[in-house]
Amino acid sequence: MESNNEDKLKYLPLVLGILGVFLGLVEGLNCPVLFGWENIITEMVISVVGGLAAVILYWKTDETLVSGIQFMVTGILMFALIQNMATYGLILFVLTGLITIFLGGNFSVSDKRLIGIPAGTFILLIIILLIAGFASSMYEDNLSNEISISNLNAQCEDSFGYYNSNVTYDLNVNTSMDYIQANVIYYDQDGKIISTDTPWSQYNINPGVYKIKSTYFDTFKPVKAEISLKNDYDSNESFYTQNVTFTQTQASI
Repeated sequence: MESNNEDKLKYLPLVLGILGVFLGLVEGLNCPVLFGWENIITEMVISVVGGLAAVILYWKTDETLVSGIQFMVTGILMFALIQNMATYGLILFVLTGLITIFLGGNFSVSDKRLIGIPAGTFILLIIILLIAGFASSMYEDNLSNEISISNLNAQCEDSFGYYNSNVTYDLNVNTSMDYIQANVIYYDQDGKIISTDTPWSQYNINPGVYKIKSTYFDTFKPVKAEISLKNDYDSNESFYTQNVTFTQTQASI
């Protein structure tokens, strides 16, 4: 009877590992796009490749230490990519790794070459991120050609020591986009930032013209503003920028 129980327990890491692969895919598919498509797709690839590599290692070899480490590495990389959206995947893979190591009871590595598999998972992650970064750079270069600003107007009215300012423009979008965030940075005459504003952001954007308006009211006088557009909520990089100088007016009594 004890032998039968031990045989059944041998299948536990196998089952948990396969569940971890499916959970990684589900977490990736349910992850908000604000985490970035590169991170989401990479998380899903790592969950499949890393998880299945650990399963195969466990099933085809006696290297339970290496396969246990591979399970844990996969979960950690998934969490690093999409953070709390992969919490359950992290817990499941780490738990599977610990179960694999302690069930096997083998705390040494017979075939040192197999250590390269967990290391290879890290390398795969780096390669995917490099390719994704290059593709994203090309995409943003092309994206800037699909966006333009027209009817740009920047007015600053001196209202007895308070400055009432507006930046208005038409955002012309020629292609469908997942997300755009419009920002405006206000500068004084010394080039110092005196205010920032996010007058508009939207998901699932269709081609068209979008009217944007940013307002500023304070005692510091704005002289110029920088309009910037970004297509990733979680990034500080803009794919489009344009500067504008304010037309100064005096409020009438």
